[in-house]
Order: sequence, then structure tokens, then C-alpha cells
Amino acid sequence: MNKSIQFILLIYWLLFGLPTPSGWAQTTKDFATKYENAKQLLASNKYQLAMTELQPLIAANQSAYSPGAMYLYAVAAAKAKKYTEASQKLNLLKNAYPSWPNLSEAAFLEANLAFEAKEYERALSILEGIKEKSLVKDVEAMEYNYLNQISDKAAMQNLLERFKDDKVLAQVYANKLVAGWYTAADKEILENLVKKFKLDKNKYAPNNLSAIKKNNFNVAVLLPFPQNDAEAKARRNQFVTDLYAGMLLAQDSLAKQQIQLNLFTYDAPADTNKIKTTLQLPELASMDLIVGPVYKSANKIISRYTQQHTVNSINPLSDEISLVKNSPNLFLFESSITTRAKQSAAYAYQNFPDKTAIILAETNKEDTAFANVYKREFERLGGKITQYTKFNPKNTSVATLLSAIDLTAIGHLLLLSNTPSVAINTMSRLALIDSSTPIITYPSWLNINQISLNQFDNRNIYFIYPKFIDNTLPGPQQFRRKYASRYNVPPSVYAYSGFEMLYYFGQILQKYGPQFNGGLQNEGPVSGVVFQGIGYAGAQDNQYVPLLKMENLQLTVANPIFR
Repeated sequence: MNKSIQFILLIYWLLFGLPTPSGWAQTTKDFATKYENAKQLLASNKYQLAMTELQPLIAANQSAYSPGAMYLYAVAAAKAKKYTEASQKLNLLKNAYPSWPNLSEAAFLEANLAFEAKEYERALSILEGIKEKSLVKDVEAMEYNYLNQISDKAAMQNLLERFKDDKVLAQVYANKLVAGWYTAADKEILENLVKKFKLDKNKYAPNNLSAIKKNNFNVAVLLPFPQNDAEAKARRNQFVTDLYAGMLLAQDSLAKQQIQLNLFTYDAPADTNKIKTTLQLPELASMDLIVGPVYKSANKIISRYTQQHTVNSINPLSDEISLVKNSPNLFLFESSITTRAKQSAAYAYQNFPDKTAIILAETNKEDTAFANVYKREFERLGGKITQYTKFNPKNTSVATLLSAIDLTAIGHLLLLSNTPSVAINTMSRLALIDSSTPIITYPSWLNINQISLNQFDNRNIYFIYPKFIDNTLPGPQQFRRKYASRYNVPPSVYAYSGFEMLYYFGQILQKYGPQFNGGLQNEGPVSGVVFQGIGYAGAQDNQYVPLLKMENLQLTVANPIFR
């Protein structure tokens, strides 16, 4: 059961200690104990144990406990995603105890299950029969929640024809017309809805709708969400939880700008069969944007799908440019390794007077790929690589390599290594010869305790730092406060990424619409809310790569977007 159902049920009193309705007289101490135990197990999210505890009460077939036990069993089964069992118990309850005073609550749950199964007509039929006044607001909330998920205009029109007096349905349909469904053929039906249900004439005036810019978008989020309490407690895939938490804050911020993003979550593990099944869901075909999947194994599947359905997909975490090659509808939120190498080489060529360089790179795949691109780009621009050496720090000492290099005779050194001993030996060598030769490397060096900030301050060390966050700026400070206030923990880098990604592309959607490919090509780098910058001019990955340098014991951006 997805998060929307959980929310609806959580606002209900079921899971927080169901009060004993009238007529449920206690008959035996054992029954009373089992019933109370079941309620406690439900409140503790121990659904299978609750179902086991309730089974004897159901089998007893007596009016004091059996109908309530059937109902609670259905709730537990629904929460455990055993929808068939839940429906069976609700049917048994209705047939065996047609006079049970709480059948309205059972009907509410039955409608919830029907909505979850996308049986919209059955769900609305069930809700029509609920007359309990105390449930009116809950019924309306559930209708709004699920009807808003319908992306098929024809399906919505069929429901509107079947349930002519349903005001919530009429309101949702009118909202969808405003959000982008409206055509000249809808003029008469919209006018009739406004008149019949006394809707806002200004908001829904057909003559004004053609000029309304769409600001309501459906976004499918395909991520490997934790699937059970054990996974969540083990913090498996915590990066997904953090990423999505950041996205939810971006959703709130965009809503204040009148940009409404409706997020629909789907589990997208490494299992490609599960991805294929998810993408076959009818509602996916009309999404305005897809976030994910994140695993490389699904790349061919999502690439083919996005081209077939002309929908764009953002990979929020990968830095592999190969994933978007020959796939015009795929984008990386990150800068790719290729882009980082090219932008770093361009900065070095443009800013270091001497146009020569030496490259030292570890032999792993990522460092070698970076070095190869850097070399090609620097030489393409007119520079000269005088030495390119690959090394394994387990077998070769960087101190030995550096001792054979005259650092004063080159323009700069590109040293690609995250190994602490390499960084320590390099800084020691620079201090020994008192060299100010620029070095470009990774930000992991900043986390090595054996190297002080003063050591960096005294040398020209440039860090390739895509995820740098300047916590002295208002944007990161405000995000950190809001995140901590909502989740009671400080944000991780994944939370920052989730926020920045959705916030940026939400604005792109509003500016250019779902087919934003052409518009995005003209979007040069702009400052992010939390990160230093984002820009996609002529590319499918983030083209802005910040380079950081220590000055006066403070990290400063050497290539800011706005100088």
C-alpha cells in the first residue's frame, strides 16, 4: 500500500487504539485479551501477528468480538499488502453481520482498496453508499487523493458521466482542465460544471483557459525504496530515503511559486523485470517527467520507454555519460566524469599562464577515464601534456614519482587519487621544495586529518568539487533548518541533491513544459539554491563544475557563475 493510503489510514483512529463500539460486549477474558493485543500489534505495525491474534475471534462467530475482529483483520491485511485477504474479510463481515453499526468504516476501507487497485468506478460506487456524517471529510480527502492520480482524460470523462452528482469528481476534473487538459471541445461541459457545482467562475472561465500556463505536473519517482520495516531499520538504501525527503521539500517550495508537482512513487530495484512491470502501468504513459531509475541495469529499458512515450527521465545520482548517449530523453542531474574533466581542463588552460601539464592518475577505471578526457581536451585547446603516468599506490610511491618531476618547469599538475597516503606525500613534497605550482585534484584530500587547512592555504591546490555547499549562504542555511525541522536530522548530501534536482526541473517544467529538451539546451549555468550551479547548455548532464581553492582558511569557488 503506497504512502497516500498510509496517510489516509493514519489519520484514522484505527491504528492508534480502536475504541470499543457499542454492542461489543466482552464475553470472555481470553477474547478481550486477544482483541486488545491485536490492537496493540496493529499500532506497532506488526500486521501478521495481529492477523494471527484475531483469527480465533473471527472463528468464534459471535457478535461481541467477531465483526470487529474481521474489520481489524482487514486493516492489518491491507497494511501488509495482502489485499485479497483484506477484501475477503470485508465481504465476510458484510454478509455475516449486515447490522453491525460500524459498517461505514468497513465500506471506507473497501473503497480505499478499490482505489488502490485502480477500480475507480467501484470505489466511487462504494463511497456513494456511505452516509455517515463523521466520515464526509475523510471520504472527500480520499477521493481527491486518488482521482488526482488519474492521467487518462477519457477515463475521467467516463467517471463524470457515471457519477453526475459527485462534486469532488467534478472539481478534480475542472482542475485538470485548468492544468492542461482544456480544449475548445471542453467549453460546454466546463460551463455546466461551474454552474451545477457553483465553482469559481473566474478560475474556470473557458474564455481564459487558453491563456493559462500549465503549472501542474505529474512526476513518477522510480527509486529502490525500502520495502519493509526491517530494511528501513537497517538503513538499507538510506540514500533513497534522503533523496526523496529532499524532493518533498522541493515540492513544498515550488508549490509556493504556484508550481504544483504531483509525485507518484514506484519501487525500482535492480531487478529489470520489476522495472518493466512498473513501466507497463497505464498511468506511466502520461507522466510529465520521470525521476530514476538509478541502477545501470535499467538504462536500456528506460531509454527505450522514454523514446517511445516522448517523456524525459532524470537519473539523479549517476555520473556516467554513457547512460544518456544516443538517448535524447535521458538526462543526468550530476555532471559526468567526462564533463568534469573537460571543464577542469578548460579552466586550467584559460587561467594558468603556462600551458603545459603533467598527469598522474591511479590505474582504476574512473581516474583513468578522467585523465584520458582531460588530456584530450587540454591538448585540443592548445595545451601540452608533457608526461602522463598511471600508477598503483600499493606498488608505486607517489613520493618517488614527484621526486623525478621538476614542478617549477610545468604549468600545473593533475593528480587523480583519493588515497590518503598520496595526498599526504604530495603535500609534504610541496612543502619541502616550497612549490606554488597549481595542482588539480579531488576534494577527498580535505578530509584527511594529517593535512591542516594551513597547508592547503599555502599552496595552489584546486579541488574538483561538484557537491560543494557553502553553508554561509542563505539558501543552504534555510534548507538545513527546514529539513532538520521536518525530519529531526541534518540533511545528507543526497537530501541536498534531491531538493536541488526537483526544484530545478520543476522550474524547467513550468517554463518549457514536459517537452523541455529544446529549451534546456539554451539554459546556461545558474546558481543553485544549495549547490553552486546548474546548467545544461548543449548537453544532457550538468555542465557546471565548481573548482574550489583554500584562501584565508576558507574554501572559495575559483570559477563562480557570477564573477
